[in-house]
Amino acid sequence: MLPGTESEDILDAVEALLRDSGFFLPPNSVEIMDGADEGIFAWITVNFLLGRLGRSEKLPTVAIMDLGGGSTQIVFEPKSVNFFFFFSTFFLFIFFFFVFSNLFL
Repeated sequence: MLPGTESEDILDAVEALLRDSGFFLPPNSVEIMDGADEGIFAWITVNFLLGRLGRSEKLPTVAIMDLGGGSTQIVFEPKSVNFFFFFSTFFLFIFFFFVFSNLFL
């Protein structure tokens, strides 16, 4: 979304900073996150901060909608899984989660 090589220049600067910091940095580790992944990580973050994840019992989760500069991500855990499009499945803490995740550009 940035003109010219600005986004690549920023990524190169971040990579140089991390390399100089002493942190282990495998090759090609600094990149722009895919919008679909951004939505999933936002959902995990919000639900963890609200105390809905990481417990011994499974609690209802909240949905997130991320309205960015060039895209929108919507992620939620439906009450029933009766269609298979746009779903992500992952194991987090001690539970499986089936979440609807869609990226709108």
